[in-house]
Amino acid sequence: MDALKKSLDEMKESFQNRMKQFQTDLQLGNSGSASSPNGLASDFAVFRSFVLSSLECLQSQMNLLASLTDQVETRSRHISIPELVPETVSQCHRLGPTRSNKPRPILVKCRDLSTKTKLWQNKKVLKGTGITVSEFLTKPRHDAFMSARTKFGIHKCWTRDGTVYVLDSAGERHKVSSVADGSNPWK
Repeated sequence: MDALKKSLDEMKESFQNRMKQFQTDLQLGNSGSASSPNGLASDFAVFRSFVLSSLECLQSQMNLLASLTDQVETRSRHISIPELVPETVSQCHRLGPTRSNKPRPILVKCRDLSTKTKLWQNKKVLKGTGITVSEFLTKPRHDAFMSARTKFGIHKCWTRDGTVYVLDSAGERHKVSSVADGSNPWK
């Protein structure tokens, strides 16, 4: 995805440089390949229109790809929960580097969604034990969740099945999938 964005940025820069050259030629009265200044102006208008529509199309495709990738990742994590209950586990491993001051999180993939749902609904039993149960969110959703918690507070933000929920200042509940999401209550 980063390579696509870099390529898009390079293309945009190239197009902008070419448009500047057109503008310079137009201002100087150079006809270049066109037979007259009007021909140059016409060439420039066509080129500019093409470039802008191409960039809009590419940006739209990139946004769609990012959204679809996030949805696929979220679905693949759907029955994962980072706590260990042996009889319900199909996969389990630790996340991140070893740290001396606190244990690493454990990512657990449950055998079925109903088990994950039961664990999720009963996580409040663990309050005060030092054990925290949380969802393994994709980066855009995690960033949206952390941003929402900063803006609205811990008690007005939560996740369920990979979706971030936020209560805004008017008490309305919003679903958010990324900070750039148009439905963000903080925009």
